[in-house]
Amino acid sequence: MEDDRSLSVVLAADPSPLRAGGKVSWRLTVVNRSAAEALLSFPTAQLAEVTLEREGGERYRWSDGRLFAQVVTEHRLAPGAAWTIVLDHTLDVGPGAYEAVGAVMCTPKPPSVRVEVAVVARS
Repeated sequence: MEDDRSLSVVLAADPSPLRAGGKVSWRLTVVNRSAAEALLSFPTAQLAEVTLEREGGERYRWSDGRLFAQVVTEHRLAPGAAWTIVLDHTLDVGPGAYEAVGAVMCTPKPPSVRVEVAVVARS
C-alpha cells in the first residue's frame, strides 16, 4: 500500500527522558496537509503502533501481547486539522539509544515516522 503524502505523522514520547522499565505515553499526531477532508478508516481497534529498533533489530513493540477487536472505525480529519492518538505502556527495554518508529494503522496510510530516542536507567 502506498503512503498518502497529504497526511503526516509526528511522534513524541512522555516523559523525557524515557526510563527503562518506566511508564511511557507515545503520542502520534496525524496532520491533514491537504485542502480536502480526510476520512481515516481503521480495520481493527488498533489505531497506531510504535516500535523501538537498535542494532538492526526490533527491541520493543507497543502491541506485543495485545488483542484487537476486528471492528472498522473511521475518523474524519478536516483540512489542516490534527488528531493525536495516545498509546500508554511500560517501556520494557534496557538503557541506550533507539530509533522509534511510529505508524498510524489506517487507510489511507500516512508515512511512518522515525525519531531517535534515548532510554536512561531507572533511578
